[in-house]
Amino acid sequence: MKTQFKQNKWYNFGDVNPRIHGGIFVKREDTTIDVVSTHNKDEICGEDGYIFDFKTEYISELIEAYNKFKENPDESRGVASYCDWKRYIQLEEDGWVIDDIMMLLAPDMLSYSGGDCEAEQVNNYWKTLRSHGIRLDRI
Repeated sequence: MKTQFKQNKWYNFGDVNPRIHGGIFVKREDTTIDVVSTHNKDEICGEDGYIFDFKTEYISELIEAYNKFKENPDESRGVASYCDWKRYIQLEEDGWVIDDIMMLLAPDMLSYSGGDCEAEQVNNYWKTLRSHGIRLDRI
């Protein structure tokens, strides 16, 4: 099957109204996948502002973890208990390209293990998205 996702292009995997309800933005580069997750503090705690989490995953490491789960799902720990790995296996059986499957898996890893650094709290949602190269008119 042909790849679903182009390299170096951001995709919105979250809500259609990400500023209001939070968003998940994902981009694949040569060997990595970048994930930016956003949350509206008003929905979480009734305060003004937004929370941004960031994570970069190496595709090779995601594939290694995925293959370990496939080899022995009963012994897998950690993210295997958080992700619906069987859903990803089904996509592979349906002919999906492994890099595309990893694009879907990467946001689960951010949710499970947190970002690469402390979450950033900001007041200007759109400016912060643009600072990461994310423009909704290009998604």
